[in-house]
Amino acid sequence: MRKRDFKDIDVLLNQRQKQGGLAVLEQEEEENVRYIYYLVTKRVSNGKPTYDTLWSSLKKNAGPY
Repeated sequence: MRKRDFKDIDVLLNQRQKQGGLAVLEQEEEENVRYIYYLVTKRVSNGKPTYDTLWSSLKKNAGPY
């Protein structure tokens, strides 16, 4: 997804998530609310994620179960 396709990029950037973090976007469409979760696995868009950063993001998504 590119910046021009995505109108709420500032909401994600304001969360200031670091590598290994999890950013959440809430979108409301008529009666429905949906949540989009972004796993922050690399520092720059053309970088490569590591297993450790992917695992860290996934653990944050799982919550306190």
